Amino acid sequence: AGVLDVGGLATVNAGNGAISLARNNDFKNGIALTGRNIAVADANDLSVVSLNNGGAGAIALTAGNSLTLPASGLTSTDNLTLRADSGTLTLGGNL
Repeated sequence: AGVLDVGGLATVNAGNGAISLARNNDFKNGIALTGRNIAVADANDLSVVSLNNGGAGAIALTAGNSLTLPASGLTSTDNLTLRADSGTLTLGGNL
């Protein structure tokens, strides 16, 4: 698949399916995610506006610069990987 360059809010709803969006994407105004086993990478800043994984499945979020997590927090019974390669990690809520 190609690189995604989204100027507005990106909304990805995979229901109970997996979300896998590899590096070099650019979600300029945030991303809302619904699915299980979520892996998203952004070449620059990554702002996760909302994330719903039903409390299960792994979560991997990688930002080339800063990573901002949703105010609602993150809940999962599986692995949690958070990377802000060249910037800050901002927690919006509980992990």
